[in-house]
Amino acid sequence: MNSDNCDSNEDLDIRIVDQSQHLHVQLPHLIYVMTFLSLVFLFLISPSLNLLVRFYSWIVEGMVRMITLRNSDGEVFVVKEAMAMES
Repeated sequence: MNSDNCDSNEDLDIRIVDQSQHLHVQLPHLIYVMTFLSLVFLFLISPSLNLLVRFYSWIVEGMVRMITLRNSDGEVFVVKEAMAMES
């Protein structure tokens, strides 16, 4: 009976060691998977970010066009300067 008890304890110890080794094997895989998923997420939202940057640059470009005026010679005047010249 005692030998059976000893065998079961050894089996228990072996199982604990095996589970801890399994955990050490799973942890790097988990890190790799999380890194891969974050890269995929960034890749998926990057077109949206690109469109957002284009939209804002389009707005800024439109504002710059509204602020500047060109005369027939191609000279650029700021709106305030053009308004000052008119009066």
